Amino acid sequence: MSDKIQAGLELIAVINTEHLTPQELRKILHYLITKDWNLIGKIIDAAIEDKLIERGEKTYRIIPEVSGFEFRKPRVRSTKERGVCMLCGKQISLCYYVDIMSRTYGPFGSTCIRKVRLME
Repeated sequence: MSDKIQAGLELIAVINTEHLTPQELRKILHYLITKDWNLIGKIIDAAIEDKLIERGEKTYRIIPEVSGFEFRKPRVRSTKERGVCMLCGKQISLCYYVDIMSRTYGPFGSTCIRKVRLME
């Protein structure tokens, strides 16, 4: 399994919601894992095969507890520093970072950290 697919599975396992539309899930993977839409499809296929997500009629149901994966919840930390939001590109003075396993994602602004469903 490629590193990007593994990173995508880790990310899906810690998303802070139970249901996402296909567009929402693809957008999150696009923002944080890869810009390659074919690879995003492979990540989603691997997540379905590993029972990490279940395809519904209009949404994906995220069910990491059934998959057998052992992923820790992400650690969200904030620092007061100047940065550029990874999602929207705006200048920010309070930067949020998300630590998932061995990867760190960010910086994000307060609104964008919620858009990627990694924080309530």
